[in-house]
Amino acid sequence: MRNVLFFTFLCFSACAHRPERSVASNQAVIKFGEVDFKRSLVQVFPSDTTEETISYYLYVQLKDSSGNYVDCESADFSLKNKLGTDVPFKFERVFTGRYYLNIDKEEGNHWRYLDLFLHKRPLKEEFKLQFRKPHKAHSQITKIKVTPGKLVLLLRLADRNNIPVQMPDGPEILMDGDGQIEEIKHVREGVWEFTVIYPDDNQILYFSVRAVGVSLRNLYRYQHIEK
Repeated sequence: MRNVLFFTFLCFSACAHRPERSVASNQAVIKFGEVDFKRSLVQVFPSDTTEETISYYLYVQLKDSSGNYVDCESADFSLKNKLGTDVPFKFERVFTGRYYLNIDKEEGNHWRYLDLFLHKRPLKEEFKLQFRKPHKAHSQITKIKVTPGKLVLLLRLADRNNIPVQMPDGPEILMDGDGQIEEIKHVREGVWEFTVIYPDDNQILYFSVRAVGVSLRNLYRYQHIEK
């Protein structure tokens, strides 16, 4: 097994012909379809987070032959170490056809010695993509516009040298509070605009960001006072 990661997916029929349905947690439509191994991939990002239980992320992207994102179930994936033993992972769906597989820090679970399977088929192609990692000192969320029940924010991600961080699929923005995030738009390199819809109640909203395996906790705080 080579020392870099790029998993191409080999699945043509097992995920097809299932209905679409909406997901309340992230508003992304679940769309099961036929996965094209030439267009789908997995990237590995060693984590800089301070969470002791997470060693690194596998970021999975599933696409069909037309390049559209399609879904599979969490049970369709499996990880095995060099001894052939199953390795547990935390499955997290981000958007349609895009997932994080979070791998715990355990002896023998180094990414160099893991095989990822989809429907019991080994995904052997490997390649590791290198991206700049965002640094909290140079990353920020700023307020653009506030209207009743609506907040427009701008996210800028930059590395420790203040160079903008670009990624193929955009960051994951997390909110702690009563409301929902909508309309995440890429503005320019390392910059995204997003909209927050929230009720007119007294509350404090906290925003965190996860990108390229790095967690930036409580990057922005917004207090709403009911008038």
